[in-house]
Amino acid sequence: MNLSTTLKKRLILIYNEGIEGTKSYLKGVLEDMTNYQAFFKSIEGGAWLPTEKKVFHKPTVNQVEDYIKANADSDYFLIVFCG
Repeated sequence: MNLSTTLKKRLILIYNEGIEGTKSYLKGVLEDMTNYQAFFKSIEGGAWLPTEKKVFHKPTVNQVEDYIKANADSDYFLIVFCG
């Protein structure tokens, strides 16, 4: 009898650095996203596969909701926001 199951996980990375040249622009957000992606790809970060990860740049609420609904059969979501 095989009791192992495959865990279906989803990683959502959302980032919004603002508009370059404005007072609210956050240049570090792009570096943060690079670092997050490298971390989550590593063994220590969970070795997430490209098929388990979705990156949104300045998404609408509907875009994120649609992705979550389309993957509603997932066991869990990890959502990270930078910005």
